[in-house]
This record gives sequence, C-alpha cells and structure tokens, in this order.
Amino acid sequence: MKKEFHLAKFNIFQRALRKIGPLRRLVLFDLKRARKSRADAMWLYEQSVLANIGLYITIWAGIERMLNTFIQQYHPHANQNLKEKLPSDLGAKIKYLATVAKDQRLPFEVSNSILHWVTELGEQRDYRHLIVHGFGVRKKRYTDHEWTFQNLVLKGNEAILVEKTFGNDELNQRLDRASELSQNISRILTPILFDKVN
Repeated sequence: MKKEFHLAKFNIFQRALRKIGPLRRLVLFDLKRARKSRADAMWLYEQSVLANIGLYITIWAGIERMLNTFIQQYHPHANQNLKEKLPSDLGAKIKYLATVAKDQRLPFEVSNSILHWVTELGEQRDYRHLIVHGFGVRKKRYTDHEWTFQNLVLKGNEAILVEKTFGNDELNQRLDRASELSQNISRILTPILFDKVN
C-alpha cells in the first residue's frame, strides 16, 4: 500500500515535469540520442556478423579448393577402388580422404593430418552447409544477439526445413575452427603441391 502511494506520487511528479516545455525537450533530446546510439550499435553488430559469415564462406572455398587440388593430384595414383570417379560433394570428399589416409605410401604426418581433417570436416559439415546454402536472419530484438539460419532440404518426396539459431560467440568460434582447419590443410599440402622450384 505504501509502495503504491509513493509510485502514484512519483507519477504525478513526472506528469507535472512533462508540462515544463524546456525540460520536456531536453528529456526527448536525450531519449532520441540514446535510441540513435543503440540503433547505430545494432547496425555495426549486424555488419560485423555479416562480414564474419562472408569470411567463413571464403575460408571454406579455400579449404575445398585445396582439397580438390590434392584429390586431383592424388587420383592417378589412388587405389583401384577410388579410381571410379572423382568425388564432387563434400560428403564424398570426406569418404575419399578417409580412404586416402589409409594409403601406406603416404608419410605418417600426412596420413595422420588427413585423418584429422576427415574428423573436423565431418564435424563442421552440417554447420557449413547451413551457412553456405542456408538463409540467415537476425532476430529483431535488442536484447538477444542471435541469428537464425534456415535451409530447405529435399529428401526423396519429403521437404524438411532445417532451422538453427546461433549467438555471435558461436559464430565466431565456428569461424576460428574453419580458419584453423584451413591453416592446417595449407601447412601440409603447400609443400607437397607447390614445391618451390629453385
């Protein structure tokens, strides 16, 4: 009862202050400034996330380019069961690389690294597919910094809408993982594929 009385008195005081023209303009000016500052911060955040998504896609293009080059160079020397055709999608490339890692002719460091790539590619495969082939939308809230990605998957006669929500921290962690994978692949393959000619 006492709290309600104080609240009612405060509301009366607020209404009285609003009637004072210059004070009201100052409050509105401050409110406008705060809203603009918040809108600018959200715009910068959105641009930052979009830039990170673009960087992620670029890194994956580089990863697949390096893997394609490696598979193309390895293929003429592959075991008979791999010689049917070159793998075209990421799932087929992962299976191909898993078989390549068992090739006894490769140095241990190379085959061990390929096994690591196979594991990492498998773990990142669904996320990569969603980011590269999906549609991302920022949730229109000021408190939640989350993005929802959707991808329509066609399986047989069924259409499945895959939807996942990611926070900015997870998007950054996934970007770091892709970057580490790219560096690891590059460190192993660059000396093999692009040996310097003196």
